[in-house]
Amino acid sequence: MSFPLTGVSSSATYSYNTQVNDSEAFIKFAKKGNTKKILELLKQGIGINTTDCHGNTALMEAIYNYRTDTAKVLIENGADLNMQNNLPFGKTALINAVERDLEDMVIALINKGAYLDIQDISGQTALIKAAQHGYTTIAKILIANGANITIKEKTKVSGLMIPGEYGRNALMIAAQNGHAEIITALIEKGASLDEKTEGGDTALTLCIESCSTALFSRDGYIQTAKALIENGADINIQNNRRDTPLILAKRFRIGEIVQMLKDKNALKYPENPRIDYMDIE
Repeated sequence: MSFPLTGVSSSATYSYNTQVNDSEAFIKFAKKGNTKKILELLKQGIGINTTDCHGNTALMEAIYNYRTDTAKVLIENGADLNMQNNLPFGKTALINAVERDLEDMVIALINKGAYLDIQDISGQTALIKAAQHGYTTIAKILIANGANITIKEKTKVSGLMIPGEYGRNALMIAAQNGHAEIITALIEKGASLDEKTEGGDTALTLCIESCSTALFSRDGYIQTAKALIENGADINIQNNRRDTPLILAKRFRIGEIVQMLKDKNALKYPENPRIDYMDIE
């Protein structure tokens, strides 16, 4: 449904107090999905990209609060799709839509030209968020529309080092969370299988380590490891702790992955082993 505006002047002005009060009301109406009030304030001349104290626009708040009809009205009337908030952490409307698992909203934003590869403060993109949460359809939509599959998270935020597992890309994060279908989509798009995090881990080693702590089914992790191994992931690569995939799989007693690696003739001992390796016979 379209709600076009007519006769709205972008140069309309208010007194300072009126403008502040209307800005607060505008954001509030977006949160509540009150499209009628949103349109009234736009006709009065309020800036469609006005923000709250955290840098959130009406579009961001509408999406965050699942007010998709209101969000679509804001998009149709020229809301900036690519602004980033201050809190929480430099998110865009698209990132909000991904985190809320709003497929139609993601499509609407892409169709209107939203940038796909904007990174939040931690360096995560919309695709990385989809890979993290296991939103397969959204991940495939982003990939099909050209999202960059090589971008990695940042390893420093505000001057502070993040733990060594960071510096992950979408493939690594999908592997770490056992999202096999997303892994397959990324591989089909040409994702590099042996990129490393700051800690030297690859998608395969991250998958194995996370499989060891899975609270419920390990199936997603097993299928993820299978996809990576069958598509040529380096099965003898070492992380910074000099662990190989086979060492990890044996240590954590993940028999299915151990067998996959043995079937591919993984080395029993790495070329540069740690002296405290347990026997992995």
